[in-house]
Amino acid sequence: MFDDTRELLPDEPRDEAGNGTRYKLRENVATIIDQRMTRVHTSSWADSLRFLTFDDGHDHEPQERNQETPLLGQCRPCQERLPLPAGHVCEKHLSLTPTAKIENREAELHKYANPCVHVREHSCKTCQNIPLFPNEGKITKFRIRRVNKVGSNELSRCDHFVAVSYCWSAATANRSDDEEGPYKVVEEDGSVRDMRAAKSTIDRVVTFARENGFRMIWIDQECIEQDNPEQQELAIQAMDNVYLRAHTSVGLFNAELNKKDLHCLQTVYEYQGNRCGNSRRGQAPPPPGRSAVHRNAMYEALSKVANDRWNTRAWILQEAFASSGNMFLLFPRLEGADVSRWMLVCHEWSRSELAIRLDAMQTCFRICTPLIRALVPELRTKTQPRPVKGQGPADGTAQQDKKTDPELTLKRMEAFHPEEPEKATTMFGGNNKPRRTCNAAVALTYLKLRGLLRVPDKLAILANMCDYHVRFNTIELEKTQDSLSACVLALSVINNDFSLLVPELYRTPSSMSPLVIPSQNEGEFSWVHSLSHNTPLLQANEWNPFGAFSLENVGSTVDLSKNGLSILGHLWKKDRFISLESLQIKHAHSWKQLHTGNLRPGDETARLATTHLLFKIIESLASKGEKELADSILNSTSNRYWNTRRNKLGDLSPMIESVNEFPPGLQVESRAGMFALDPTPDGRYLQSWIIDRVMEQGGLWSNLNETWRDVVFRTYAQDHQDDVPFPVTYLIWATEWKRDILIEVPKKIDPKVYRHSVLKCTIDLRFQDPVYDDEYISVRPRVRKYNIEEGREKAQKQAQAQEGEAGHGSGSVERGDS
Repeated sequence: MFDDTRELLPDEPRDEAGNGTRYKLRENVATIIDQRMTRVHTSSWADSLRFLTFDDGHDHEPQERNQETPLLGQCRPCQERLPLPAGHVCEKHLSLTPTAKIENREAELHKYANPCVHVREHSCKTCQNIPLFPNEGKITKFRIRRVNKVGSNELSRCDHFVAVSYCWSAATANRSDDEEGPYKVVEEDGSVRDMRAAKSTIDRVVTFARENGFRMIWIDQECIEQDNPEQQELAIQAMDNVYLRAHTSVGLFNAELNKKDLHCLQTVYEYQGNRCGNSRRGQAPPPPGRSAVHRNAMYEALSKVANDRWNTRAWILQEAFASSGNMFLLFPRLEGADVSRWMLVCHEWSRSELAIRLDAMQTCFRICTPLIRALVPELRTKTQPRPVKGQGPADGTAQQDKKTDPELTLKRMEAFHPEEPEKATTMFGGNNKPRRTCNAAVALTYLKLRGLLRVPDKLAILANMCDYHVRFNTIELEKTQDSLSACVLALSVINNDFSLLVPELYRTPSSMSPLVIPSQNEGEFSWVHSLSHNTPLLQANEWNPFGAFSLENVGSTVDLSKNGLSILGHLWKKDRFISLESLQIKHAHSWKQLHTGNLRPGDETARLATTHLLFKIIESLASKGEKELADSILNSTSNRYWNTRRNKLGDLSPMIESVNEFPPGLQVESRAGMFALDPTPDGRYLQSWIIDRVMEQGGLWSNLNETWRDVVFRTYAQDHQDDVPFPVTYLIWATEWKRDILIEVPKKIDPKVYRHSVLKCTIDLRFQDPVYDDEYISVRPRVRKYNIEEGREKAQKQAQAQEGEAGHGSGSVERGDS
């Protein structure tokens, strides 16, 4: 199987993917689908993980001891009574932890108790019987242990272990220089074998473990049975669960950041977004403006991180992504590099190395990469090797070193790691952690520059990052399939993830046709367009924290076979055409030239043109009396904070949801801040399709799909306008709860408040009986079954009599029959 989803590096020869033949999904889909499976069987493997621990010489298992071992021990810094480093609380911990809790913890740290704070935080009754790594000397004796037996009915949720993310090839490169040979480890059955991981890797992670009071380490070379293919397959399908469950994950870097590099990263990180506050510890930093950071310094610092071997492997991206913001990057600490008091570094987590949160490092990449992008042409000129007389490219002397190639370095900076999602603070009980997921387009965007020793593993990596329920058996697919991209497309589609079929997520070169649909005589599915065969062109950076879809198990809603693709969907009937021909005549030519002309406009020009036409479309629809359609487009494109203000208490005024709420005299020149659009890699916006329809067809097709909520909203708005007496009761005859309900409004309220209350109640009632109260309305199940056939008059009299008995009096009005 060849990896045709990966972008070829400079001067890298093409493999079978470039032989000119077109691999057809339709011819192979039956064989691919036959290898599907669910990941249910992998959960048992993840529930009984093997861990690398210290061998204290006891042959018996911890669970078989007669009595529970008391919780004792100290981490290395506490045993040596090392003072807390200045500014030891990093920005991330400081923003998520209450100040009082931090102060209480600091008071405990100064006691240097036994057991110390770190040992107590990283131990439980399940794992405290496992010995700690000794703080003295070099650790050379190890044993493989489990906290949960295979097949046990009583499973512990203990997560007090460190998961290691490192590069195999780099870690084992120095084994030939080791005169003493590898470390020894005692297996579960008592046999002794050589450790597979390099000594340098083991030494670094053991140092981290004993500096923080951890007893268990999960490292794949030692904790996965490498000589058992079946166990290996289980492991790769459940690898994400390991890093999600781990208390802490660490990524081992070899890049050496000097004082200048660290100063650059620290300055950028601390000054962005006003991160420095009153809660800062230690000496205050210099005021903004005194310490300038040049783009060349940014490039030098970040290029070391981006070009580290850790950043070139596909499995490592999956491990880092699965850790969901719970990973530290460990860099060798150079002598003389003073990082005290800087919040970028987590000083308490490592005294021997530099520990930086992955999300913090990604923040530095996010800030610096746009500035570095403009510097690349200049760097390219400086680093271009000069040709020597009599020598040329054929001699290999003019080849650009991959690690110093500015263009490749920039690509690695852009694909370093997905940004931390913006979300409200969430509390999770026990050791449950929020999981980050993405769709296939995002996963392949960040994987395209990363290599693999075994190509089919990328299917498991993709499934783990996207949290797919349906998986493929990679061992069997490797025997029958040649194209990885075909297997990836099939895997994503059967999991209801259609991101690879969205043309706007591909960045196509000017020399390539943007989109080609297969003809009927090609023997390919009509929906497998040309871009789906060119996944290295993907440029999808925006990802949904909740996955491709909110459904937990979506595999059953899609049927893919050689006959085609069958999915659930809605068929909309076009029943009315609203002509906007005047806009088409005036702007169609300019709009087409904007996106198809030889000279590509600037981003600001494209944004202004898009917002101008969106405003004109909304304005034209409103002038034609099509206010519901105008409101629909407005709510799909508008900025929630446009034209809102805060009162003295800091509360925002209500958002504008309708053209009826526009400020008087609003003109297109006053649209600044009105729209919030989503950019696409080709320089356009996702909302541009609305303009495309008007420019191509001269208007919009409309269909009114009215629900019971629409009727209730419209009825109340009319009642509010007619000033009917309150309280008012609305009888709803058909709802998604399979029963009739009554909506009671005790007093007159604004229609927008009523609308929000009804929408809120429908969300709250989705999974429970329709009994709901809030400040403005109440919802009750219909107490008595009405005979609809007897007519509306009789039903109204019966409802009024019933309401009178309930104490609502004769003032209630019953309306609505949706």
